[in-house]
Amino acid sequence: MTTNTNPRIYPGLNDSFVEFFNHNNQVKAFVNGKMLDLKEVPFSYHQIIKEALNDLPEAKKVLKEWFPKSETHQLQKFIECRFGGLDFTPDIEDYKLQPGEYWDCPLRGNCKGEGKVCQPLIYNNNPLSFKEIKLLKLLITNDTNELIGDKLNVPMGSLHKMKRILYAKLGIQTKQGAAEVVRSLNLA
Repeated sequence: MTTNTNPRIYPGLNDSFVEFFNHNNQVKAFVNGKMLDLKEVPFSYHQIIKEALNDLPEAKKVLKEWFPKSETHQLQKFIECRFGGLDFTPDIEDYKLQPGEYWDCPLRGNCKGEGKVCQPLIYNNNPLSFKEIKLLKLLITNDTNELIGDKLNVPMGSLHKMKRILYAKLGIQTKQGAAEVVRSLNLA
């Protein structure tokens, strides 16, 4: 297995990997040193994704509901939802589709396909809920607990309980630990 040795260069720009991402509401990919529209991505990569999608019946069911007559739109939406974030981890590596990544979709928390079509955010083998992700992002700001509570619309006692549960789930004890988790998950 080959690994991208330069973490400052996106996969697909100087190696044989593929990195999908959303750009101006369109699915793009870095492939063989070029940024391509999805329709320009070689057919073999489309086939890899189709085969993976066949192994995800829940995702396939949701996509068929959304686009009952278009396999092309189903595939495009799957790529958008599952691989929409631009990061330094290849989406296709050595002709194998990787699990996908979390990205800050504007429909998070209000989407029928959440966790089925898109990739749930997982840390230490624990999936994180939309509310936990929101709390985690707020915890690394300079906001006070009172302001964070206001932004989440929860009372202080509930906020402290949410923080304790989240910190235990993440295996951390401090805001600095939260910042490290946020960085490792590409949330900031």
